[in-house]
Amino acid sequence: MAGINELAKAADVKEEQVKAVFQAVATLAADERVTIKRFGSFQFKTKAAHAGINPKTKEPIQIPEKTTLKFTAAKPKKP
Repeated sequence: MAGINELAKAADVKEEQVKAVFQAVATLAADERVTIKRFGSFQFKTKAAHAGINPKTKEPIQIPEKTTLKFTAAKPKKP
């Protein structure tokens, strides 16, 4: 795997920006919220198992519990 310096050069960004991305991913992996000012926040949410209907066969099915990544947009800045 390439180092932070190589990734920064390849993406034409500063090393601090690459480190910030890795820190955000590590924070999400620790099941915490990641907030980017004036943009929004990311957080894992667990959706409970529930009943559903197969749209093709119209048969009832059980949809299992799953974990998804939720994004919440930041509120727009007032002029």
